[in-house]
Amino acid sequence: MKTNIRIILADDSPTFREGIKSYLENTSGFEVVGQASNGRSLLSQIKEEDVDLILLDIKMPEIDGIECTKEIRKRFPSIKILIISNYGELVFIRELTKEKNGAHGYLLKNVEKEEIVFAIKKVFKTGQYLCDEVREKLQSLEAFDDIFSPNELQTLYYFWNGLTSEQIAEKVYRSKHAVDARFKNIYAKSNCANQRELMRYIVENNLNEVFKYQFKQEA
Repeated sequence: MKTNIRIILADDSPTFREGIKSYLENTSGFEVVGQASNGRSLLSQIKEEDVDLILLDIKMPEIDGIECTKEIRKRFPSIKILIISNYGELVFIRELTKEKNGAHGYLLKNVEKEEIVFAIKKVFKTGQYLCDEVREKLQSLEAFDDIFSPNELQTLYYFWNGLTSEQIAEKVYRSKHAVDARFKNIYAKSNCANQRELMRYIVENNLNEVFKYQFKQEA
């Protein structure tokens, strides 16, 4: 009867892999069955190994973690994927937590090793785990969707990138008067009195990260 969770570690840092491997193998219930320093090596190993879960970094040579995740979900649907990365930007988080072809969990590398163990167990049993920082960023995206309309978010995005009301009007094919009306609503909803306060509001609420996700095709 199989008792251990069988894991492949995929990360381009051998130091990181060995550190995690040593910790897991000294913790009851885990077995590291493989390591990969790039996405191509990882995908070739999965064909040969009976694996329960892959601990996967985003930034890897040849095939990155995003593409590996999509390929693994398509070819090996029973295998769980837990992302562990230095990248906490919302654009990566949203791409890698999509319901159909996303990972089952997402950790940042600044978490304690105990949380990595907890996350592996949680993903293996329930199929889902997000560390607190990742969860908060996803919630912020949902919150701002409720606060601002899509047009207002778009206006804020152009404002953040330094465009004037006249330039924004040209971008969205509206009159300057219509754009000014949007700004009036934005100032009221954000409780900001001027442009400086609005810039600070964007930074303090991580809206600049929301922009990276919402408007990545325009960036």
